[in-house]
Amino acid sequence: MPNRKSSLNSAALALGVRGYRITSLSDALFSIIATITAVPLAASVAESRKSDDQQTSVTAALSEGALPLLYCLVTFNIVSRTQLFHCIIFDKVERASALVIVANTFFMLFVSFIPMGQTLLSNASMASDSDLATYKGASIFFVALLSCVRFSGALLVYLLPMRNDAFRLCLRRRRLVQEGVGGLFFAGLAALPLILFKDENKEWGFPLYWVLLAVSYKLSKIVSLMTLRRYWGYSEEMVAKTRDLKSKRYSRSRVDAYTDGVLAISATLIILDIGSCEQGASVGMVSSCEDIDVVSYLYNRRSQLSAYVVSFVLICAKLWARHASMWKHVKQCGILLHFLNTQCCCFIALLPYSIELMMSYDESDEQRRHAVIFWLCNVLLISLNILAMGGWIMSNYHTLPRDEAERPKKTATGKWKISSGFLLPFWTVCGILAAVLDSDGESAWRTAIGFQIIAHPLSQVFVFWRYMKAYEAEEGGWKE
Repeated sequence: MPNRKSSLNSAALALGVRGYRITSLSDALFSIIATITAVPLAASVAESRKSDDQQTSVTAALSEGALPLLYCLVTFNIVSRTQLFHCIIFDKVERASALVIVANTFFMLFVSFIPMGQTLLSNASMASDSDLATYKGASIFFVALLSCVRFSGALLVYLLPMRNDAFRLCLRRRRLVQEGVGGLFFAGLAALPLILFKDENKEWGFPLYWVLLAVSYKLSKIVSLMTLRRYWGYSEEMVAKTRDLKSKRYSRSRVDAYTDGVLAISATLIILDIGSCEQGASVGMVSSCEDIDVVSYLYNRRSQLSAYVVSFVLICAKLWARHASMWKHVKQCGILLHFLNTQCCCFIALLPYSIELMMSYDESDEQRRHAVIFWLCNVLLISLNILAMGGWIMSNYHTLPRDEAERPKKTATGKWKISSGFLLPFWTVCGILAAVLDSDGESAWRTAIGFQIIAHPLSQVFVFWRYMKAYEAEEGGWKE
């Protein structure tokens, strides 16, 4: 008598797709979901500008948006961590069955709701201290959503095709238990705000709840390891191999797809608001959308347009090229590189928020100067993360899987990469110092932009010229 389960799997596999198609779709969704976590920050500033309810200063706006900004950073990392889980379980999967497609659809559906939970938490954190009902509901929704993500992730692991490899089977079982137990922990903790979030214990109830969530995440890992030893009887050596960082590597192509998506969305997101004539009418730049002086309108928005142009060129030319140049030597990505890449993408996704601050506080020179400093600090964090990734890749060349055919053969190439990597943070720090020391907001803005669009490209040209001479000397003259 035929095995019904085997027949079902064979039929589902016949109706499935190649593995790279489902991972390509998932990476596109992950990049969009991660990037829109920063949209509520810029939207809140834009909404204040529309309603003519601006903050008195950039400092006040940043102070009020501190918790939403923290939620944005945490949520971005949660989405990126979910993408890491997806990359690891789909590594070397050649075909995905129809059942896997359905499970992956529900998994991505729950992940797509994460920014909604973040927005609810951000709005609740900005409400009055006496109103805890909104924060309770937002917390319950967010944690219950994470529970659904973990349960659907466990189902996805279970439905993925088996491989004839004892270690891969052990790793699969560990992830299945870890996600299932983690989902149970989150489901149990979802209702805890009804007890902890009260007026008399809100000072310690809020941090205790989020600490318990972090502890439950760690406990799910411990339970999965214990299950491998006690239930399935795996040896300590096999269990230790599942904890090795080498077991958590995945193809570099997933990094490329995810990062390119985040950079592309972030680079073009802010232009939608800059080109809106309704925004100009709301702040008095134009009387109405029907009667608009294009030249005056563009002149009044010169600082925002300059920041957008600089940010677009910075993202699409400098940062993307630097990222692609570094990662082309790497075949697989590990956890630390994934973490550094996540922070880099997160700060890139915050660039629309930085530019939105400059759009909202453009009338006062002093406030414009503060907004420019925040934007430059954002760029500095991005450049430092790029520098850290490059340093880690170069220093761990012998420990990471590499494409030896693309390894730099010339000493001049290595020196060029190092020198070029330090230029962006150097000129960004110079711009920050100029903006801090110069009390004139317009002058500070022009100086800071000048460092980015004049001094930085010229220094790049000079370093490239020196690199070209060194490469020629090392090559022994140019060959036709």
